[in-house]
Amino acid sequence: MKRKVTLHGPATLSVSLPLKWARKYNVKKGDEVDVIEDGNNLIISEDSKKISKSIHIDFNNYEKRLIRLTLNNLYRQGYDNIKIYYDSLNQLKHIQESCTQLLPGFEIIKTGQGFCSIESILSPDQSKFDVLYRRAFLSIHEMMLHFKESLFKEEIDPEMVEAEHLKIEQYCNFCIRELLIAKDEKRFIELYTTLYLMMIPSTIKRLSKYIKENNITKIDPKIIKYFDQISDIYHELYDSYFKSDMEKLNLINSKIEKMIIEEVSNKQIIITNYLSQIVRFMLILISPFTMNVHKISHEDML
Repeated sequence: MKRKVTLHGPATLSVSLPLKWARKYNVKKGDEVDVIEDGNNLIISEDSKKISKSIHIDFNNYEKRLIRLTLNNLYRQGYDNIKIYYDSLNQLKHIQESCTQLLPGFEIIKTGQGFCSIESILSPDQSKFDVLYRRAFLSIHEMMLHFKESLFKEEIDPEMVEAEHLKIEQYCNFCIRELLIAKDEKRFIELYTTLYLMMIPSTIKRLSKYIKENNITKIDPKIIKYFDQISDIYHELYDSYFKSDMEKLNLINSKIEKMIIEEVSNKQIIITNYLSQIVRFMLILISPFTMNVHKISHEDML
């Protein structure tokens, strides 16, 4: 339907609410309604509940990884209700595991013959975002410290690394979901940062698996020293970002660009390649970090 825009006073524009809709939802004079900006649309809601996004999906012949990736991406896109058709109890098990391990606030609320429904039981919350956004950064540093210790003691435990990785992925997934639901172009940098941040724990996870599968029991001391440097610089990177310290960020950028590792044996070259990937991801993060540091500094001046 179309409504005519009217001008009240020098600068206030308004449109009337359809009477049928107002009666249906018992909206009266003096009541408040929510107005949600969605691109070039305005969505008017009679209460504070956000508009729910639903989808049906068929997991016929989907294997574990594809199930996890699909649910992960639907979660990030902001879907609140997902009805899933599956063809085996093994698939249902993977769906349950995905909810528990990857999708904060999602639970299976209904099951039937060959289908289940999962639903979000959390509402968007900026305060939760702020806490988990910072927690993701800190958890990566904790993961680095634990991994460094396991390298030194020659006790690599891929299962422990996987558990830490899953927890970080939960934090990051929640943040990505909140950012995409908000549809705020000014927060694109936080989205960009979160996506690249996830590459670091993922690389550590793959590295731990490689070391274990190839039965590498003795790690070259030069590699341990190199990873120690990486861990220290990552913590400096985190600190400068949240303290809006552009001068320190500039120094860190120079440090990362100069990071090299001495030559190691052929058997352990692949390990150094994994570590070099982490260094590259940290270097990439400098770019969005500088954007956010300037943004934070500007907001502090207002």
